[in-house]
Amino acid sequence: MTATFHSRPDRKATMQEATAALQRAGAPFEQKTGFHIKVHAFNFWPATGTIMVDGDLKRRQEQGLPAFIRLLRDAGLISNKPTQSVDTPQDFIIDRCDHEGEFATC
Repeated sequence: MTATFHSRPDRKATMQEATAALQRAGAPFEQKTGFHIKVHAFNFWPATGTIMVDGDLKRRQEQGLPAFIRLLRDAGLISNKPTQSVDTPQDFIIDRCDHEGEFATC
């Protein structure tokens, strides 16, 4: 029997993907840590896809960014509707540079 190797997702990339998608959707999110996003009572960990709701004792069965966005839309917390489908994770990511004075460092 062979073992299956699953690489860990890049936390920075999954966080960028999630925050970019939430910005586009108009969701009022807070990035609590480098790996946790909160929208009102809804919590999301992009690297694992885990979704929890405040007060629940267990994580939700559905997982992943599309499920999180669907949950927020069903709860009335998303103001924008998608204008086109997104086929690749790169379509979600917005690269940001830290600006200090007149110089940008990326």
